Amino acid sequence: MLTTSADMEQRRQEAIAAYQLSSGGRDSEFDAVTELAAELFDMPIALVTVLSSERQLFRGSCGLDVDGTARDVAFCNRTVEQNDVFVVEDATQDDRFADNPLVTGPPHIRFYAGAPIVVDGGIAVGSLCLIDRKPRQLGERDATRLIMLARTVSDMIELRIGSRVAEERKQSLQRQSELLRATIDHVQQGIGVFDADLRLVLWNGLLIDLLRLPPELISEGRTAEELLLAAAREGAFGPGKPEAIVAPLLQSVRTTPSRRMDLNMPDGRILDAWRSAISDGRSILTIQDVTEQRRAARMKDEFVSTVSHELRTPLTAIRGSLAILARGAEERLDARGAQMLAMAGKNAERLTNLINDILDIEKLGSGVLTMSEDRLDLAQVLREVTEQNRPFAAAHGVELALDISDEPLAATGDAGRLHQALTNLVSNACKYSPDGGKVTIRGQREADQALLTVKDRGPGIPIDFRPHIFGRFAQAGPDHQQGRAGSGLGLTISKAIVERHRGDIGFDSEVGQGSCFWIRLPLAREEA
Repeated sequence: MLTTSADMEQRRQEAIAAYQLSSGGRDSEFDAVTELAAELFDMPIALVTVLSSERQLFRGSCGLDVDGTARDVAFCNRTVEQNDVFVVEDATQDDRFADNPLVTGPPHIRFYAGAPIVVDGGIAVGSLCLIDRKPRQLGERDATRLIMLARTVSDMIELRIGSRVAEERKQSLQRQSELLRATIDHVQQGIGVFDADLRLVLWNGLLIDLLRLPPELISEGRTAEELLLAAAREGAFGPGKPEAIVAPLLQSVRTTPSRRMDLNMPDGRILDAWRSAISDGRSILTIQDVTEQRRAARMKDEFVSTVSHELRTPLTAIRGSLAILARGAEERLDARGAQMLAMAGKNAERLTNLINDILDIEKLGSGVLTMSEDRLDLAQVLREVTEQNRPFAAAHGVELALDISDEPLAATGDAGRLHQALTNLVSNACKYSPDGGKVTIRGQREADQALLTVKDRGPGIPIDFRPHIFGRFAQAGPDHQQGRAGSGLGLTISKAIVERHRGDIGFDSEVGQGSCFWIRLPLAREEA
């Protein structure tokens, strides 16, 4: 007897009701599975979904802070129709999904891979899926692993309501555990999983090798304190008494959800250590050897810095010579010659600004850029930035408007560097504003912070460029640039300066409507 899609959907909804999967919201056990899946497959988003009659419910989620979506837009509708992994490598190029609101809007799905979650009776009630915001592929081996992890979720559903705990299921769970262990052992990172009491429950051999830990020390139930003390004795956290070093680290683990730090080992290796808390109280520690990457990055930075310094001296002489030639140029040169001389001077100035930006980036990266800690009036800084940038704005046909609240905006920091950060924002806003447009600069108080904003009415920031906007030499495509010159370093420098002032920087943008860049800085305590 053939089973129709309507019959299968009815059986699915009956199974969801029987297994009590349509209520209760997110489940910490499924959250833990998605955290692990996201880590193992290097994905920003992983979900355990259940397809109720009208909604796609997220019973476990990593990377999305919502409880589900409408059923009719769910990619998982396709996943439950087959027995293996359903993969969409680039949703924007797939006619079935190109206009899906989950593709055209948040979370901007590009890559999707889902394995069905099948309960007893062969009914697929949902999926374990992986999502990325950029196109990618899924290898055959990873597809097999995803299927096995989905089966683990199926087993969890069966076991949680006490159904069919038979020997076959126990053997199946054992196979899943062995697969999970094999997967972790083959990851190119050291991995350790700790329970809510900070006791080791899962690890791989690379964790032991990277930290140079005694193998006999590693066993299930070992405390994080014992492992940190052993690593401290190996010099992972620098010189000092191990107990004194470990105490604040443990405090950080207990009070912060995540942390990333470099471990400079005595043998010269640099390890990137990242800890992330899982919602049920457990936490994952990953360790990666980044010695070669850091060495290559340092050599590149040193090369760029050396070249920049070497260029600065002859460029200064060139600018000086051009300035001398420019005096009285109208008498000695024809119109074409004067134009070429002006162009040379302008390009020399642009090259000087680029070199200065590169040197600033190098200083910020190496931590040698000095910043004062003076008490300053942010309102006055905004006034000076506005007035000093009026000629630049006028040259682009743009009006600058200043709006400062009456509340005091006192902060501590380096007025010159904050001036530099704000000038980068204002100059960008002017360059991208239409002729006759307006750029509004505002300063106001929000609780114990100062909020400084620069708003334009330009074309807005392309969606695909937004994740990279604060990166070095980051520039949008040529259609967006349209001859607007820049080094691509201004926003990188602004971000570094703001963060050195213990502040935050970001933006809001709507394509076709403009952008608003904002800076939040802690306010200074009022003087007695």
